[in-house]
Amino acid sequence: MRKKLKIIFVLILILFVAYNFAQFKLKALLAHELSKSLKREVFVGKVGINPFSGVYLKNLIIFEPGEKTKDLKEFIRVDKMTVSPAILSLLRGKLALNAVSLVRPVIN
Repeated sequence: MRKKLKIIFVLILILFVAYNFAQFKLKALLAHELSKSLKREVFVGKVGINPFSGVYLKNLIIFEPGEKTKDLKEFIRVDKMTVSPAILSLLRGKLALNAVSLVRPVIN
C-alpha cells in the first residue's frame, strides 16, 4: 500500500512539473510570436490553460514601437484575455476561434 502511494505521489509531481513547464514555454512562445507579428514589444504576465474556456493570458501589455526598451510606452493593456479555439478546426490543422474575451482593456 505504501509503495502505491509513493508511485501516485511521484506521478502527480511529474504532472505538476510538466504542466508548469508547458505554461512557461507557452508564455515565452506567445510573447515572442506576438512581438514578431505585431512588430512591437509584448509582455505576458501569465499564461494558463483551462480545459473549459481555452487559453488565457493575464497582464498582457503591447507597447508602442520604440528603439530602446526603457523608452517604451504602453499602447494596450489587458488584465485578462481568454481565447477559445474551435477544437475540430485544430484537429484539421486550421486555427479558428469560438470566442475571444478581454477583461479591462485599456488603450492609450
